[in-house]
Amino acid sequence: MQLFKRPSKPLPDSAPEREDKIRFASDEVVRKAARRVFTKYKLTMRKLAE
Repeated sequence: MQLFKRPSKPLPDSAPEREDKIRFASDEVVRKAARRVFTKYKLTMRKLAE
């Protein structure tokens, strides 16, 4: 599973590294939030199914 791996080609030197770190951090935040929402959704569906 290489779903969230970035393409392994080197970035050009002109690309600011800090911006990439910020983007990666926000990706992480979004992923955690999505997982939390999905878990809550699954629990709700399980309750409704009973």
